[in-house]
Order: sequence, then C-alpha cells, then structure tokens
Amino acid sequence: MNSPKRAKRAKRPNTAEAVPPGGALLTRAEVARMFQVSPATVARWAREKRLIHVTTLGGQRRYPCGEVMRLAGAMGFAVSLVRAPRAKPR
Repeated sequence: MNSPKRAKRAKRPNTAEAVPPGGALLTRAEVARMFQVSPATVARWAREKRLIHVTTLGGQRRYPCGEVMRLAGAMGFAVSLVRAPRAKPR
C-alpha cells in the first residue's frame, strides 16, 4: 500500500545562535504589546520566519529579546525592553 508522501518542512534557523545563554525570552503577548499588534500577528511573523522563536517543551513559542530588537530595527520601530507588570487575577 502506497502512503502519500509528507511534504518536507522548511528548515528553521538555528535557534541556539539566536538565544545567548541566560538571554531573556519574551511571550507572544509581550512582543505584541511592544509592536502594538495582535498576538496573532506575532505568531504569523514566526510562521513566516520573520521572527526566530524557541519552542518550549509545552509547545509554546518564546521570542529571544535580541531577535525582537533586530526585527524592530528592520521595521523602523523604536521599542522598549522594559517589561510591563502582569495584571493580577481578580
């Protein structure tokens, strides 16, 4: 029985080079706030390989601070690396 061949996945950039040891990793929501876009836009940038990400064991994406700054510079954004405090649950 012939099974359909799977499409080959595109090669991802080497994330080990993008994340220095002890480097800060940002969540999708944090990156979205910095660029003033929706979190879905950040996920699309990651899919399109415009923004390198690291995948956690739980399958979530984290974005290296240096990569976020690189993209901001390429897009002409001036972003701040100061993290906003998270809202406390009520």
